[in-house]
Amino acid sequence: MGLKNLDTHIWVSVTGTGSNIAFSEDGVQIPNGLHLISAEKVADIGLPKYTITAKTRQATLDAKTGILGKAKRTLSMSTPQLLANGRVIFNTIRLEMEVHPMCPIVDETTLRSAAAQLIATVPMEPFWQNGNLS
Repeated sequence: MGLKNLDTHIWVSVTGTGSNIAFSEDGVQIPNGLHLISAEKVADIGLPKYTITAKTRQATLDAKTGILGKAKRTLSMSTPQLLANGRVIFNTIRLEMEVHPMCPIVDETTLRSAAAQLIATVPMEPFWQNGNLS
């Protein structure tokens, strides 16, 4: 399965409950990327509950030095929220990875696993909730 037919399990609460969310392309043109929306809508505002933007930049060879640069992958996910004052805001998370093409797959996988832990583990909650750096 690839991004174009993403069907993923989104955890919707800290109690561990979640649901499968199907995504589809919505026609928004993203240079070197893809724009996906969830079929599920947010009540009261009718916007997709989740929007994903994926971008990719392949590694390039520097013609002068002959040195290969890093590839770059970026994902962002947004979800709209209707505030009490009627304003719609978009909560967003961005993920970015730059790796050299010669990086072993196991090292790249380890890096992604560590990133997931930085986002989702309990020791990181004070930082994500209120910016605590201690």
